[in-house]
Amino acid sequence: MEGCYVISEFETAIGRPLGEHATKYVGHYGYLVRDQILISAREWREKRGAPEISFISDRDKELVWKAVTAVFSFDTNDEELKAQIYDWTMKKMAVLFHNWKKTLYNKFVKKNETLNFNLKQYVKLRAF
Repeated sequence: MEGCYVISEFETAIGRPLGEHATKYVGHYGYLVRDQILISAREWREKRGAPEISFISDRDKELVWKAVTAVFSFDTNDEELKAQIYDWTMKKMAVLFHNWKKTLYNKFVKKNETLNFNLKQYVKLRAF
């Protein structure tokens, strides 16, 4: 897929995008994590020995990745670098997911308040 933004600079050791569109890249997948990942999931990945804890499925992660690559493309033919970019992005998405959940916990659960799902920024979090 050809994205609107082309990223051609990378920290090749870890696959981190650099350059002109790197900040937009991080902001975009941060938005996608908050917008497309279910709030009801407790963890980013499955916990060994704890099947009762909900987690984000590989399918959902792939859908978010496809949404990222619909907007951003990577100017490299190096398959190993592409795999590193994917791994780096998934790790950063996991961090953003956990930070988002922590923020919601601190804003609402700790204060024993209920999230107002009618507010514009929370309407997509509604389960129905």
